[in-house]
Amino acid sequence: MAAAEGVVVIKGRRVHVREGDLILSHDKSLMAEILGPFNSNWSHVTTIIAHEGRLRSFSCYMRDGLVIEDLEVYNSDYFTRFAIVRPYPPRTAEQTLRLRLGVAEVLRAHADNPTDAYDPGIMECVHALFRMQPWSNDRYICSELAARLAQAAGAWPEHLTLSVKVDDVARAVGIVEEIY
Repeated sequence: MAAAEGVVVIKGRRVHVREGDLILSHDKSLMAEILGPFNSNWSHVTTIIAHEGRLRSFSCYMRDGLVIEDLEVYNSDYFTRFAIVRPYPPRTAEQTLRLRLGVAEVLRAHADNPTDAYDPGIMECVHALFRMQPWSNDRYICSELAARLAQAAGAWPEHLTLSVKVDDVARAVGIVEEIY
């Protein structure tokens, strides 16, 4: 079972994307301005998944909880930075299957209330900042969800906690290709 892959046009540039890639972004929000200095000027990370026959972005947001979005959302002028993180070494077919099962498990666990997946307090963020063990096992911040999915795929360093910052998860997963 090979990873789904394709091309998406992001701000006029054709970008090859693959299931399991990560997206790093920064936007014009106040929260992004607060988080950016702690994360190499990135404020959000998402995982690219295959969903309903398309490649989409899967993450956890403060107000919305778990969210699956079309990749074209990043064409908005609201976003000021965008990069793709390519897993290195490249994922195997088995790891892609394990990623899909990890996504399904997270969605199933929060099917009744997807907004419950985001930790509304600051403890997950504090734990990520200091690279401590996660505050909870079923509530996430964006970087922690991306790390959990990489772990589900069998592509997360054993010595590293899942409670990490945005730039930490990017370094742990692969190679960053900045698009804009």
